[in-house]
Amino acid sequence: MTAGYLDVTVRRYGPLTRSRGDVSRDPAVRAQIAASARPDLELHYTEWSTSYTPFDPIHDSYHSAAFILDKIKGTGSAAQSMSYWTFTDIFEEAGPRTTPFHGGLRSDQLPGHQQTAFFAYQFLHRLGETELVSSDPAAWVCTDREGGVQTLFWDSQSRIRDRR
Repeated sequence: MTAGYLDVTVRRYGPLTRSRGDVSRDPAVRAQIAASARPDLELHYTEWSTSYTPFDPIHDSYHSAAFILDKIKGTGSAAQSMSYWTFTDIFEEAGPRTTPFHGGLRSDQLPGHQQTAFFAYQFLHRLGETELVSSDPAAWVCTDREGGVQTLFWDSQSRIRDRR
């Protein structure tokens, strides 16, 4: 599939990125800013998602949550913000969809019908406020004020064989 191609007919889909550095680009972008004439500039990742098309069923797949967690973890403290695209299916550019679970971009719709993106952020919110050191790039281990420990881990390297 050609990069940047929007398939509004939903016959083909672009693959999930195979690189941990995609979206967050690891520390490379922060290093470019540091080496620039304006090393004090902030870094914000905006409008990033599991797929560029609003009709890709990957948005309704469990792979979406692992992808989101992987990108947030990979960014670390390099960026001042990350804004996931998008939290609603009200997306006028390609017209409204007529069925639920069509692969739309939203993370939260009706109660009981949340996409996996919603749960990725819900699980992050439940982590304690102190992050502990972990060598696992696909895990967070945190503690809360009461001394409880929370662990969130995911498998972002599993492959999707057929997404149709």
